[in-house]
Amino acid sequence: MNILKFIIFFLLQSCAGYKLIGETNIFKKHGVRSIVIEQTKNASSFSSASRFFANTISSELSSLSEVNIQNTIGYVPNEAVIVTELSSEINPSMSKVVEAVKFIDKTTGFGDSIGSRAGFYVNSQVRYNLNLNVTIIKDPKGSIRETGKKAEVIFKKVYPVTFQMNNSLQPVSAANRLGISNYVMNKSVEEKAFELAAKDVAASLRRDLEH
Repeated sequence: MNILKFIIFFLLQSCAGYKLIGETNIFKKHGVRSIVIEQTKNASSFSSASRFFANTISSELSSLSEVNIQNTIGYVPNEAVIVTELSSEINPSMSKVVEAVKFIDKTTGFGDSIGSRAGFYVNSQVRYNLNLNVTIIKDPKGSIRETGKKAEVIFKKVYPVTFQMNNSLQPVSAANRLGISNYVMNKSVEEKAFELAAKDVAASLRRDLEH
């Protein structure tokens, strides 16, 4: 019987430092009941990249305990807004860096693909370096409400958005033997990479908000 009591006591002590996912978060600590996730502002040089971030953040935070995600900011107490902005590095030219190139000509196995054209270089490895600035403001319209409460920044952090893309080049033979190289580092692949990067950032944000 004493052994059983010891085991139960040990298990309770072991579990004391754990909590259910979403049970405790920054919104509960600040009394926030509803949040609005604004569309990500785009201050980067990639026109379509920002659209992935607000959606992934909304999806990631949707299961947080006792917090409702609203479409628009209202005039209700205990609300907060999540403002995000995608930006390039301090030096915009460093937001997309070519790390490796490959020379294409007849001697490298692409004779049938480039036809009579002279040899040329293509990007074979590119690194993207951007930032997502996240700010959470409690009571965003408080300053104009009768309650007199002022807007309060309860969270602010910059998340790096970095990833690498590698190009796989293969010769493509056309009927007239003037085909071009199969260049897979295209726009759709780039957008997929941004989507995956947005999911990683959203997961990191959630972990930070749950501490």
